[in-house]
Amino acid sequence: MNATPVVLAGESVASMIRAAERACGAPDLRLAIVDGFAVTCRLGRVHRSTGDVDMVADELATVGARGLSSRALVELGIARPDPGGKDNRVFVDGTKLEIIETQDLHEGVDEIGSTLDRLFLLGRRWALVGAEPTRVTVAGTSPRGLAESVHELAADKLVENAERVVRYLKVYGEPVWSEISGDDIRRVFGSLVVRLRN
Repeated sequence: MNATPVVLAGESVASMIRAAERACGAPDLRLAIVDGFAVTCRLGRVHRSTGDVDMVADELATVGARGLSSRALVELGIARPDPGGKDNRVFVDGTKLEIIETQDLHEGVDEIGSTLDRLFLLGRRWALVGAEPTRVTVAGTSPRGLAESVHELAADKLVENAERVVRYLKVYGEPVWSEISGDDIRRVFGSLVVRLRN
């Protein structure tokens, strides 16, 4: 499945993305982002202030052994334990991660006391099993001048000299590429050039 790209902005967002990426890359851990930061990624913009990342994890052991996913991140050197001693909280490069472990609930769901408790447990599990990959990029985190340089070259080589690109495609490209016109090149790469300028 191709990940849908999302572009966000801001250093605090960049810190959360880096922390989530490091945690999700841990071997043998199944994690998914939920709550505020997940909504931010889905909307493609920061909808409310948040400084932490909430995640759900596949439970690593039997019920009662809490915080095993958090401990695994610490043991792998990815995270530091919570100074306050909370089992489900760790810090990755200064960013707080709250991890709620979930389990597959095949039987006994109807026996869970209240509807709210049942909704919490089932919702968290659904968030994990229904999670999809998302590629999140933070605008403005490329090296200074990179976007400007790419913009300048793309405008010159691909937009202003689109007819030369068409000639290259006809000489060196696949036969089907001969149908591509200068207007096609300008239309496709023109939008890229505009985004790079902004």
